[in-house]
Amino acid sequence: MNTEILKWDSEFFGFKTARILDRHLDINQLTSSLQNLRSKNTRLVYWASSEEVSFDVRSLGGQLVDKKAVFEANLDQCPSLPVPPGIKVTGYTQDIPQQIMLDLAVQAGEYSRFARDPLFPRDKFVALYKEWMRKSLTHELADEVLVAFTKEIPAGFVSVSGRERYGEIGLIAVDAAFRGEHLGQALVSAAQNWYRGRGLNHARVVTQADNQAACRLYRKCGYETNQLEYFYHFWL
Repeated sequence: MNTEILKWDSEFFGFKTARILDRHLDINQLTSSLQNLRSKNTRLVYWASSEEVSFDVRSLGGQLVDKKAVFEANLDQCPSLPVPPGIKVTGYTQDIPQQIMLDLAVQAGEYSRFARDPLFPRDKFVALYKEWMRKSLTHELADEVLVAFTKEIPAGFVSVSGRERYGEIGLIAVDAAFRGEHLGQALVSAAQNWYRGRGLNHARVVTQADNQAACRLYRKCGYETNQLEYFYHFWL
């Protein structure tokens, strides 16, 4: 079977959600998969393709909602980027108001497929990223959350995890009021130091290709694009 009903997504969003597992489909195969899911009363279907399809997915109720860029870096070859004066990055502690962290999490998702899909309920997108932050702070979805301060104000964060062979960024955001002050650079640098402290010398992060500021930041920090993935949403 090339489809999967997503239990967690379905329960969290309040409508049946599924994904198509095959990454290479022609229009007939895709149509068949969608018809099968429609017969199961599925409302939303995700499909990740390794290439942008040539046929019109709109005729099937779909649209391209995200182009994910996978960036990787060898930390031994990354440039040393100093933390700008006045910026401090530390691990999250409970004396930082959780509401600030939840608000930053929503900003982290502003280029995500859930925010950019005009048919996806805005309140569900907000709830999803707040839940992601909660589970990162409790170490369910991240090993550590690093917070950037400027003038003692928590103005950005990055969630990091250590895998077997590499470190990975889960979420990252700088508050809109503090962008342009090199906090993103400070956060990526802090993440890389966190990886090194655990004996990891490779790093990975996935971001949206349309988020040009994020892509520039990662390239400046020594990352290179490894692959592109095309994400489609189908509303049935």
